[in-house]
Amino acid sequence: MKKVAIVGYTSTREQAPYGDDSFEIWGINDLYEYIPRFNRWFDIHSYDFIKNQVSSRTGRKQLEVLKSMPVPVYMQKKFKSIPNSVRYPFDEIVKYFSPYFTDPVHARYFTNSISFMLALAIYEGFQEIAIYGVDLAVTTEYSEQRPSCEFWIGVAVGRGIKVHIPLQSDLLKTRFIYGFEEKKQHAFEQKMNQVMADLEKKKAEMSQQLEQAKAMLNQYSGALQGCQEMMRCWR
Repeated sequence: MKKVAIVGYTSTREQAPYGDDSFEIWGINDLYEYIPRFNRWFDIHSYDFIKNQVSSRTGRKQLEVLKSMPVPVYMQKKFKSIPNSVRYPFDEIVKYFSPYFTDPVHARYFTNSISFMLALAIYEGFQEIAIYGVDLAVTTEYSEQRPSCEFWIGVAVGRGIKVHIPLQSDLLKTRFIYGFEEKKQHAFEQKMNQVMADLEKKKAEMSQQLEQAKAMLNQYSGALQGCQEMMRCWR
């Protein structure tokens, strides 16, 4: 049975089956500093992006690590300077999934590295996919990246692939089941609205105190300047 554990950055990465050799372990970007074992590596960013990311020093370090990687490194294309780099089969995967859509553009739905990894695992016929260290729960990760990841999870489940997601992960989680839990949802919204109203009130009070403090600060600054001027005149 072909099994793979896809590992990201959040805390559930510690639960990945590193000690179970029946699982392939797939890691991403600079996660190599945090996981003890991996069989394949993924850095789908462009070569220039890797070189310039965050700082030139960080980029150089990343390139040096990729050059010495002892496992296949999936990238946008094969690079001579990275001996184990492998071209990610993007065109082949899109072609493979395109017949399932009336418009092939829907087979190009990739907004994060995890989506690319999921699609490859499905394409290669893995029968079990575990996802650790992946939440996509905040900011643009939630709004822009999470839907693509959950889409490919759905594709995997639809093809009969067993998918494991830790309970602590936010993937495939909803606070309320639409329609069935309206009372619970309404009660939660009322509670949160009250909490936000209380916070707004406290914020307004603190803003008023801040303005008063600024006024007092200006008075003390003026008095201090007056004293300094008096000292200057009496020298």
